[in-house]
Amino acid sequence: MTIVNTLFKQPARRLYTWKSPGDVRRNQIDYILMSSRFKNSAVNCRTYPGADIGSDHNPVIMQMKVKLKIPHSKQTKTVKYCTKLLRLSEEAEKYAVLVKNKFQCLYVEETDATRDIDQQWDCLKEAIEKTNEEFLPRVNREAKQEWITEDILDMMKERKRLKGSDAYKHIDNNIKMACKTRTAKEEWLNSKCDEIELLSQRNDLTAMLHKIKSFQPKQTVTASCIKGKDGEILFETEKIVLRWTEYVEELFSDQRCANLIQEHLQGPEILRNEVEKCLKDMKYGKAAGIDNISCEMLKALGDFGIDTLTELCNKMYHTAYIPEDLKTSVFILLPKKPRATDCSEYRTISLMCHVLKLLLTVIHKRIAQKIDSEISEMQAGFRKASGTREAIFSLKILVEKHIEMQKDMYA
Repeated sequence: MTIVNTLFKQPARRLYTWKSPGDVRRNQIDYILMSSRFKNSAVNCRTYPGADIGSDHNPVIMQMKVKLKIPHSKQTKTVKYCTKLLRLSEEAEKYAVLVKNKFQCLYVEETDATRDIDQQWDCLKEAIEKTNEEFLPRVNREAKQEWITEDILDMMKERKRLKGSDAYKHIDNNIKMACKTRTAKEEWLNSKCDEIELLSQRNDLTAMLHKIKSFQPKQTVTASCIKGKDGEILFETEKIVLRWTEYVEELFSDQRCANLIQEHLQGPEILRNEVEKCLKDMKYGKAAGIDNISCEMLKALGDFGIDTLTELCNKMYHTAYIPEDLKTSVFILLPKKPRATDCSEYRTISLMCHVLKLLLTVIHKRIAQKIDSEISEMQAGFRKASGTREAIFSLKILVEKHIEMQKDMYA
């Protein structure tokens, strides 16, 4: 506890809280106690001897500046696996065999087309999830401070395991002592300074400035409120979710008239080499969708994965039925500027399942190939190997040559 009266320097007449009859003595006998945790919120504390309250005690008044806590909703953390292991051919082969064996044990073909698609996808997803749990190591939690060593992190894991036991306090003191000595932090800072000096000697100013900038604290200030359509500030979670739903629907709505669609038009089968090429073109390190299946996992399945995905894509392509979790996307909101309150001040990034992304890529390439044959050769944009920069450059050269040769030019 902290006695707030004693925190601030005041004149003597602002300190006493009681005077004896006849004003013989003046004493400070009334106090305001406050938890030491919140003493920084006290701005001022003093007595008011001139207050007419009909008592020989003076009122003690404290001014506070309270900072309200921002409520953070608890989010379910998805398990992250070290997928870099799957880039090794030997490990990828072992992984593919495990997934294939589990899938063959789970999958039983259904007579109904939609049930069969759900069954095949659920079995493939379950086989991958179980294999990930058995085969792939989990990504360790990164330290909040970069200078924290592996030894300190190991002690933290041990402390978490021993929570509630007698040995907890002992290992907790060891962690605090290791952090207080700052030996690890000094060694880390010295190594970073050596790297900066080495970059300076090489005259690599870009890398040096990037390294110096990494020392600055990164604070992403996100607002806990959002503006409604009428400009009113919304604080309740339900209203904020409804506002985002309304904004996204308006963002992706299409007001154009629907063209006539030819029904009962069967397209050609999705070929194995189409799926193989699209899967090969997928980049590593992309975030997974709601199914938590990354492209590294799909690539590691090899021939079994390509055959299974080709069969699954053909079923979805011909029946026009897509499982619910494949149709579900996760929207990530990134503020364009600090303290953004309007929906338009955020970037909306959609995380899709990689299996659906694979199917859409196959369809997109087919459409692009069909459209490319219909586009005029004079179009220099939105075409492969024919950009607007090259066309503008060629036009400038032609104009310069005509001016140089004093020839007329018509456009």
